[in-house]
Amino acid sequence: MPEIQPQYLIIYNPIAGAGKIQGLKKMVKKSWSGKIGYKWKKTKYAGHAAEIARKAIGRYDAVIAIGGDGTVNEIAGALAGSPTAMGVLPKGSGNGLARHLGIPMELKRAIKWMRKAKTQPVDTLEMNGKFFINVAGIGFDAHVAHRFAKAGSRGLHTYVKESILAYFTYPKKNYRLQWNGQDLSTKAFLISIANSSQFGNNAYIAPHASVSDGKVDVSIIRACPIWYAPCMGYRLFTKTLHRSRFYQSFQTKEVLISCEREEEVHLDGEAVQMELP
Repeated sequence: MPEIQPQYLIIYNPIAGAGKIQGLKKMVKKSWSGKIGYKWKKTKYAGHAAEIARKAIGRYDAVIAIGGDGTVNEIAGALAGSPTAMGVLPKGSGNGLARHLGIPMELKRAIKWMRKAKTQPVDTLEMNGKFFINVAGIGFDAHVAHRFAKAGSRGLHTYVKESILAYFTYPKKNYRLQWNGQDLSTKAFLISIANSSQFGNNAYIAPHASVSDGKVDVSIIRACPIWYAPCMGYRLFTKTLHRSRFYQSFQTKEVLISCEREEEVHLDGEAVQMELP
C-alpha cells in the first residue's frame, strides 16, 4: 500500500522579491518532490497570512510560514488549538522561535530538515487578549522594538544601532508583579515574558525556558550601573544571564504586571502600545 504524503500549505510574502521566491520554490521542489505534497500561497496585505492559515485548518497537515517572528506570530495565532500543525522556514532578522526549536537557519538545510520533522505541542500565550508565541517584553526591549519599527531599514545592524542610541537615555521604571500569591515591586530595565529561551539571534533572555512545559518564564533585568552593561551583553549571548546579580526570573502560568502609566510592549518583536495592568 503506497505511503500517504503529508500535505503542506506554504505561505510567503511576495515583498521578499520574485527572484528569491523562485529560488526557494526550486529548492522545495528538489527536496520535497515525491515525498511531500505542497501548495504555495502569497499574501497580499497585512493580516492576510492569518486569513489564509485559518482557511487551511483541516485541509492541510501543516501550514509553513516563510518569514521571521512577526510572520510566525500571525500564522501561529490563526492555527492555535487546531489540528493543523505549523512549520517555519526562517527568513527574518531574529528568528527566535525557529532557533529555539533547532530549525536550521540556512533555508536549503531547513527545507531538507522539514522532510523528517516531527510535530510537537507548543504552548501559546496572551497578553491583554493579544496572542504571542515566543517572547513578549516590557521596558527597554519594547522601547527598542518601537524605535526599530520606525527605522528606515531592518536587520540586525539596525536593531543594534537603535539599541545603542536608546540605552543611554532610557529611564528605568517601577513595576509591580503579582503571581501565585507572590508580590514583587522593583525598578526594572526590562521585563520579558518568555515562552522560548531567546529573543532571536541567539540572545538568551530565559536560558532555561521550554515551549512545552505549560509555564512562562518571567525574566527581569534590574537597573544596573552603566559600566556593567558589557557584561550583561556578554551573558545574554552566552546563556549565562541567570548568573548575574541584576537578573531575576520565575516560572508561572499567569502574571499581573503594573506600572504607573500606559506602556510600550512588544509581542514577538512587534511593537504594541498597551494599557497596564
